[in-house]
Amino acid sequence: MDDFDITFHRGKVKHYSIRIDGNGTVRVTVPFSGTMREAERFVKSKADWIVKKRQESLRRIPLDPGLLKFGEGDEECLTYLTEQIFPRFSAYAIPFPVLKFRLMKGRWGSCVKKKREITLNKMLKLLPKDCQEYVIAHELSHLVEANHSRAFYEVLSSVLPDYRDRERKLDHFRILRGEEKE
Repeated sequence: MDDFDITFHRGKVKHYSIRIDGNGTVRVTVPFSGTMREAERFVKSKADWIVKKRQESLRRIPLDPGLLKFGEGDEECLTYLTEQIFPRFSAYAIPFPVLKFRLMKGRWGSCVKKKREITLNKMLKLLPKDCQEYVIAHELSHLVEANHSRAFYEVLSSVLPDYRDRERKLDHFRILRGEEKE
């Protein structure tokens, strides 16, 4: 790990955490109650994982939000795709969600089950259709099961049997963050 920098910063967190940005930057968040000695031990214990995840991150295809042009037609296309996938959920008797679209820094989508609301990242426009379908099915599955439990993956698998292949394909893409463009 001598060939790349690791930055440490304190945060309002309970546990030490490691984040690897798309450009390979390793950031360690240290709890206010923690010490730098403990943080360094934590990083050493995760050295193999850090190297592996950093290499994976650097291989991902970067998508630049600054170059995105997202219009009403794009919204209609993603809404139509959601309408095409939704009937697969008929066994779960969920209502069609309120769809929102916005630029998100680190997620492809999100779901608020209580509000029956799904937000799709505008960056989905740039992904292959099978990845778009995966994200939509994933978020619709959250209307049935809120967390990533076994039951959630059973729902997802029932409506999209090849979800694992699509998830792996999606993992080849990453959204560029502001600090990466500087």
